[in-house]
Amino acid sequence: MQWRGKNVVITGASRGIGRSLALELARRGARMILTARSRPELESVAELTRSLGADTVVVASDVSAADSASEVVAAAAGQLGGVDVLVNNAGVGLRASVDQLARADLERVLAVNLLGPIAYIQAALPHFRRQGSGLIINLSSLAGLMPVPHLGGYCATKHALVVLSRCLRAELREAGIRVMLVHPGAVDTDFRHHSLGSPFPSVPGRSRVSAEQVAVAIARAAEDGRDEVFVRPLDRVLLATARLLPRRRDRILLRRYGRTGVRP
Repeated sequence: MQWRGKNVVITGASRGIGRSLALELARRGARMILTARSRPELESVAELTRSLGADTVVVASDVSAADSASEVVAAAAGQLGGVDVLVNNAGVGLRASVDQLARADLERVLAVNLLGPIAYIQAALPHFRRQGSGLIINLSSLAGLMPVPHLGGYCATKHALVVLSRCLRAELREAGIRVMLVHPGAVDTDFRHHSLGSPFPSVPGRSRVSAEQVAVAIARAAEDGRDEVFVRPLDRVLLATARLLPRRRDRILLRRYGRTGVRP
């Protein structure tokens, strides 16, 4: 798939990976609908994408709202003439041990990380089916593939998104509609500073990839027709090791993420 001329919906586009992806796809000739809760931040991103020559429409919306998906997808169809790619990027973190999970926090994370993507998928699929093509990109996390202490609620939502995406891929395989899963590891964004629950501990020496690196990996993987994307080879090694040595994994992760501390 080539990005030039494609109409792309990106949720959570005001900062982090969503912002970087919007800029990367603008450079590759895509047109886009950008959505997030903050209109001023969205307009700032849109100013940059337009300066790169990309037709850009901004719709300020909370992905967890009942009418968000239908409103945003309708804007893509009405103002850009259709929708070719849906990127479910919006997400919220939650740090709390399972016994301390606050129901309100968990319901918020479920609404944004799982129910929101489902609503956007359901809104976009009629367009994809009519044209016999389309690409759904769901941003998961390594935390959706392996347990991380004190991130049980967050891990649960991302694991659910992984399984949902793989089911959807099987359901749509004969319809010409692709489903791509992205599993970023540690990314250098302010995501944790906007998370719910308790503060994330500082983890000295932990390497993180940039949001720009994730954006490039997503763009290239879509062009190559890949189904699942790991940003770094090291992430695959980490996952394989964690599966082979689960007890050692738990001890290591508990030491790294089980501490209290300030956000880095």
